[in-house]
Amino acid sequence: MTTNKEKWTFGLHPYQHFDGEKGLAVFVDKTKGAMHDSHNASRSFQLNDGDTLVSIFPLSLEDFERYRMRFIFLSKPADTVETEMGTLLLDDRFSGQLYVKGIWVSDLREDNLRTGVDFCELKIDRDRNAVPKLSEIDHKVSCMWTKAVEMRQDLASQYYALLEDHPECRDVKHATTYASDSNIVPKLVAQHFAKSRPSNAFPVSNSVSSSEVASLEKELGQPVVQINDTVLTLLHKSGQYKTLSDARAELKPKQDDIQPQRNLTKDEIKIIEQAVRVAKIVDPELKIEIIDVISSKKDEKPFIRGDRIEIPLWMLKTEDIHKYGQLCCPDGGKTKLTCWCRQIRLCNAMLSLRKDDIPDKIGQHPKEYPPDQTLMAILAQFTEKENEKMAPYCITIHQQGQVLDSDKTHHECMEDEERQRTKIKEIKVELLTNQKQHQEALANLNHNISMVRKKLTNSMVRDTNLDIKMEELERNYSEQLEKYKLSVQDDLKRKDEDIQSLNEELVDSKQNLSYQNGLLKTQEDQMAKFSKCLDHRHIVMVEKVSHYKTVLQKKAEDVTIQSDSERLCKQVADTCDEICTELEGQAYMCLKCRTNQRLYMTLPCCHYKFCEKCAQEIKGTQCPVVSCNQVVKEIQKMFE
Repeated sequence: MTTNKEKWTFGLHPYQHFDGEKGLAVFVDKTKGAMHDSHNASRSFQLNDGDTLVSIFPLSLEDFERYRMRFIFLSKPADTVETEMGTLLLDDRFSGQLYVKGIWVSDLREDNLRTGVDFCELKIDRDRNAVPKLSEIDHKVSCMWTKAVEMRQDLASQYYALLEDHPECRDVKHATTYASDSNIVPKLVAQHFAKSRPSNAFPVSNSVSSSEVASLEKELGQPVVQINDTVLTLLHKSGQYKTLSDARAELKPKQDDIQPQRNLTKDEIKIIEQAVRVAKIVDPELKIEIIDVISSKKDEKPFIRGDRIEIPLWMLKTEDIHKYGQLCCPDGGKTKLTCWCRQIRLCNAMLSLRKDDIPDKIGQHPKEYPPDQTLMAILAQFTEKENEKMAPYCITIHQQGQVLDSDKTHHECMEDEERQRTKIKEIKVELLTNQKQHQEALANLNHNISMVRKKLTNSMVRDTNLDIKMEELERNYSEQLEKYKLSVQDDLKRKDEDIQSLNEELVDSKQNLSYQNGLLKTQEDQMAKFSKCLDHRHIVMVEKVSHYKTVLQKKAEDVTIQSDSERLCKQVADTCDEICTELEGQAYMCLKCRTNQRLYMTLPCCHYKFCEKCAQEIKGTQCPVVSCNQVVKEIQKMFE
């Protein structure tokens, strides 16, 4: 590490206090001016106040490339978005990587994390593993993505791709929770949905079957697109797409829009009867009783609801129906036919609504789907001949032979129709009331569900924290218990070894004691015998010296010698006196030299029989005492 004032070098240094063992040391040198790279002389750096240059060596390029992805500051991503909870790392090389404060924690690509994230705060254990559950990470990442799209709308395409292609990935798993109705995110999702779908496409859940999709397209009159539930919820939140129930409610006509038969002209009633008569050739089950006339906007298409067919009123008007082509003038007016355009259009509409294999082309512009004029002309002539056979109104009643007043019969029919329509109106009002009540109950239920979900989320967070604390306490307790168990086992093992060693020592001590007692008894016997022998020798020696003294004295008296001889004899006599005195005052002599006093005991055989000189000579050799084969290891001076 180098600043513009000091250079710190880390290395190993031997310490005298630790018997020359090497330890970590920091060597500080003063620096000034440009700094030169010690590993590359051609490189130099000008450091200012506050600058720090860090050099790591030895480090290979392979190791450095591996460590670069572990620290964000070593390999900064090109595209990031910072939020309150952390940073989204949008580079592909950071895909699925989890960081905390710029330091790598784990790879979550196999756990379905698509983008990299760097959390500001996240609890990790001592092994740098993420402690929270993955569900908590899901909520954090989903919230970060929502905030990122709010700040940078150019990310909406990437966000929509995640929603559409990977709705179960952790990046958008809880997108509907954090994208509110007032948020711009649902609107951006709706814009990207509209770009990749037809303009009038109606979105439904991909759980809807293909047969239901075909039925919905027929019911709604527009293409139906299947998408996942996450995108569908966001589209509904945008306000640009309706739910299926709302769309059906809008398509359902009001009671006031249905035109009663009394409000129709006789010509309009006749047109409907003629169209039904021709259509029954193909669909014999078709009846005029299931047809309702709706006062709707112009160009609105016919519609089938359940088993009833709703015909817009404009299709009974000649001037309105001729806007889609005059079938009565197929050659531009040269040949004028009777106008059956309304009947033909109604017949085609009813058959299209009643049969799935007949394409529904009613309401589409003739320029896009031009009709076959020759076929329409033939159909017009056929319709004219077929309807010429039509009997008067109430033909079935007349065929029964009854004579009826047509005006009275018509009046009764009108009154019956009015009563039925009133009853239908009452039923529909009741249905609307029930529907409103059900919608209010559903809204309350959804509100309660939302509150329960919030409480459940808070409870999950609390439970997560409790689980984390419990796991930590359990882990700490387990570690302490394991350490205590190992310690107790080690203590028991040492104590068992100590007991076994003490038992062995005890056995050895008993054996040694028995052996030593035997040796001691033997030595005591030997010492007693030797003491008697020494006493006897001492007495004999004293007697011999005394005898020699007496003999010398007698010889000295008998022989006349010179003064020198007398002096010499006197000295000999004095020496003999000293020897006798010394022998009388000294109880034992050295076993080896037989002249010096015994002073030392040999170990371990414990023989107290040698003078200092002889004891030093026999140290390390076999003891000279008879019947003792032990080696003298030590000598001990004794005091009597």
